[in-house]
Amino acid sequence: MSSVALELLGNFQARIDACHEAGGGEVLIPPGRHLTGCLMLRSNVHLRLAPGAVLVGTPDIADYHRKNVPLFTDAVGGERGHALVLANDACNIGISGPGVLDGNGLAFVGQQHRPMLLRFVRCQGVKVRDVCLKDSAAWVQHYLDCEDVLIDGVTVNSLHCSNNDGINLDGCRRVTVSNCRIESKDDGITLKTTTLAACRDIVITNCSISSECNGIKIGTESKSAFRNISVTNCVLHGVRLCGIEILSVDGAEIDTVNVSNVTMDRVGGAFFVRLGCRGLNETLHHPGRVRNVSITNVVATIFDDMPEEISPWEVAHGARSPSSIMGLPGHPVEKVYLANISIHHIGTGLEEDCVRPVEEKPAEYPQWERWGPLPAWGIYLRHTRRVIGRDLQFSLQNADARPWLHAEDAEDLVLEGTHVYDENGRENRKGQSHNL
Repeated sequence: MSSVALELLGNFQARIDACHEAGGGEVLIPPGRHLTGCLMLRSNVHLRLAPGAVLVGTPDIADYHRKNVPLFTDAVGGERGHALVLANDACNIGISGPGVLDGNGLAFVGQQHRPMLLRFVRCQGVKVRDVCLKDSAAWVQHYLDCEDVLIDGVTVNSLHCSNNDGINLDGCRRVTVSNCRIESKDDGITLKTTTLAACRDIVITNCSISSECNGIKIGTESKSAFRNISVTNCVLHGVRLCGIEILSVDGAEIDTVNVSNVTMDRVGGAFFVRLGCRGLNETLHHPGRVRNVSITNVVATIFDDMPEEISPWEVAHGARSPSSIMGLPGHPVEKVYLANISIHHIGTGLEEDCVRPVEEKPAEYPQWERWGPLPAWGIYLRHTRRVIGRDLQFSLQNADARPWLHAEDAEDLVLEGTHVYDENGRENRKGQSHNL
């Protein structure tokens, strides 16, 4: 780090420390471009970036090392846990704009050890408001085992590095995410439980999300429970994979998830609900439980033209994958309510897709398109109990040889007021495949 950057880092950290020692208050980052390594927020301190202020992370990972930072290893062996702004075991902390936090992500492309932009661990009373978060080298925001969190009016623009989810809520309680605009190369908003801390009482509302992966995802990491999750009034656009995913694969219970009033434009798939048995880092693998899921008032358009970055494999598999609800033999997904949903599909399914065996893949990474073209174009149900669908509409852009519905081991299935339209806009209820 340059001597100028060292001086600024020392100055800002010293001001944070002094503010904390004085009982708390606000530390202002003035207008200008400021190069810095890790800043540690402390209790009762709020960092405010003035208009025109840009806090830029240095390109050297050594400048982010701090003592007593809980680290972990990601799926590709990279060490994670360092961040440009970090807080551990703090209370009543915050960051506000309208300035910019710039992670300088391009400097870390191809490196295993990459810093996040924001990381708060075991914190209470966190507010992040009206700030722009740009070009993170890893996850943009990681809230781990935190309580009483408000993320409001935040803009995320992070498209340079992989593994840079817009927001990760990891085993957090009483969280509101509202009025955020997210453009990320990885998942937009993800709820995780990488530890034994549960994720519960979460509200996500009035957000706009664009992602080269998934829009809003509950899971994949699912060691502990997810309860009382609400997603409302959100717009998902240009999402390359799936709009909404609800996934328990590491033994967790997911109970009471409500998704409503969501518009999806040009997404790879609308929704995917999965109970699997991966058991990440566990000696004994056992399925969890997924129940009481409600998805209502959703309008979705599957990609009607394939963007250049979508591979031929994804065109062949993902674009032909319907919305799915999939449990395991003897472990069904239970009590799912679908209502007022309209999905416009690309179609193009083949006769061979209707008879191709579909593997259970209990330990497979639960990404919606990994089962390949399924034997239905609209919705696929397997190992479910008490799925109720009311006022559902499915339509096609191109001809598809498959039925619109495949239901296998789907106990107590109820469908009312369903309308299906072929590629010519004609209503056609023909082709429902049931193996109840």
